Amino acid sequence: MFFNYSREEGWYMSYACISQTLGLHGFYLSSRTPFRSLEWVQERIRWAQDTGLMDTTTGLAVADGQHWRTHCLNGTRGTASTVLTL
Repeated sequence: MFFNYSREEGWYMSYACISQTLGLHGFYLSSRTPFRSLEWVQERIRWAQDTGLMDTTTGLAVADGQHWRTHCLNGTRGTASTVLTL
């Protein structure tokens, strides 16, 4: 389990193994800055993996800025946060 954040960059992430028996894990990365790039998201994921505290990233779903624009906002102007769930 861990929690990390950057006040300067306006983001946080957390991870917890909920049940190894059931294979349930929770990983969240959220940003106050809308429409973070996929590269930005992947950089944070690499940091989390490099800590050695995560059991898995299998099944990680990424909703980066492009995903939000295309699938959640239907191309409209608006704000959204980068959200990751595992």
